[in-house]
Amino acid sequence: MINPWLCCFIYALQIFPQNPNLEHYDIIPPLGRIKSIAASPFDLFAVNDGYLLIFNRPDLTIQRTVYFEPAPDLIAYDAAADELWITTAAGLIRYNRALGTVREYKFSNPVDGLACGSDKIYLLGSRKYALDKVTGEIGEVDIFPSGLKWSRRLTDDELRRYHYLSPFYYRDGLTETQDPEVRFPITAICDDGMELFVGTDGYGILKYNTVSWRRDRLIFGPLDTAIRRVRTIGGAFYFVSRIGISRLDAKSGKWDYRRLDININDLLALDSSLVVTDGNRVSFLTGTLVFPITDFSSAILAVAADNQYLYIGTGTGMFRIMRGTSAAFPFGPDGHPVYAIAPVGNITYVGTEFSLYRYLNPSGVWDRIFPRGVKKVVPIGSDIFFLSMDNQLLKYLPRDDGKPVSDSDWVLLPFFNIYDIGTDNSVLYCASYNGLNYFEPGSGLYKPIYDLPRQKYNTVLVADQFIFALSDNLVYRLPVSARDR
Repeated sequence: MINPWLCCFIYALQIFPQNPNLEHYDIIPPLGRIKSIAASPFDLFAVNDGYLLIFNRPDLTIQRTVYFEPAPDLIAYDAAADELWITTAAGLIRYNRALGTVREYKFSNPVDGLACGSDKIYLLGSRKYALDKVTGEIGEVDIFPSGLKWSRRLTDDELRRYHYLSPFYYRDGLTETQDPEVRFPITAICDDGMELFVGTDGYGILKYNTVSWRRDRLIFGPLDTAIRRVRTIGGAFYFVSRIGISRLDAKSGKWDYRRLDININDLLALDSSLVVTDGNRVSFLTGTLVFPITDFSSAILAVAADNQYLYIGTGTGMFRIMRGTSAAFPFGPDGHPVYAIAPVGNITYVGTEFSLYRYLNPSGVWDRIFPRGVKKVVPIGSDIFFLSMDNQLLKYLPRDDGKPVSDSDWVLLPFFNIYDIGTDNSVLYCASYNGLNYFEPGSGLYKPIYDLPRQKYNTVLVADQFIFALSDNLVYRLPVSARDR
């Protein structure tokens, strides 16, 4: 016998944020495939890859993102109630923008068209249906009222009515891709007479003025949300994924990207270029041009740089390359995987699979200072925090006097299952199995951030007053000012 409570759990609608008026975070969507577009006089609405996207119509800035499970398919705007109606594989969603509330109506039949009337919502599938807005009842109807504005899946015949959109696909420019022949098809259209909104598969949203034919393009998220690495470089975030590199300007909120054929795992800035790693190779990346520097015998696990050298951690040890050259020389720990390299002042910390080392410059002395593997190093003021290979957090009180490190230099913090750490130079943020938390070095307190879902996070970073937390599939963004709400 099937447990009815289990059935309710499986088929229940899930949304994030669950209460947009009380929860201050938003979710960064991927470019993805735009399935449907609707518009009001002041806003633009779209659905793609599980997300509802709400934009300010005049300047196309994103105002709100809501993540749905199951994923939405069609969207329609109800001007009479200022509400959105969204179809999914499980039914119909009613989203009240003013209250931030969501209600689901179960409806298992496929829906090919959606329209809003004064007192009913009309559904076109294998038959004609109508939902009463007051009672929520769904029933069949013989005919639809005239004058309805329908939201439907885009067909080739409908698309070709807009002959000026020929050839009905877009391509990236040479500064955006290594393969400019890739085509991104048009997948959704919303036409309100004065403006035409065009959704694509992987190219974003475009707005056309139907009088002047001016075209504006909106890139609203990263290429992909399966993020491998995030770096902060020069006031911008660089998100590395399988498809390429997506860049978010922290102040303007503008996105751009580079689609790359090479399989990048990490990157950092070096002079005016980016250094990227691809398997066992390290290269310069200028625009979309890749210039190999050197190859190694095993996979590259970590990269870092100071004023003189580029440091490379591999599966079999560590190397360094003098800036301006391409020759790599063994340096430091040998024979073990190197996961973390952190130059801090005149000391370079190196975390391997089994130990933590420090290199004192200019004396050239190496010390093994901790007998456990380390995968992340983060300095805050005069303290340095380490994340061990077994996800344990430690604090180190550094000394540069050359004396051996003693047990009194270490504090083993009682916080476990931490997968990443980051800082705003004030507190230490910890991505853990039960949500995002932060540690205050001054008070020694470890506090949860309640305004984010209590789930597992893999990565955390902070810049320009925003906290970014990455789960397996979603990228969350929360203002630092909302940390203690």
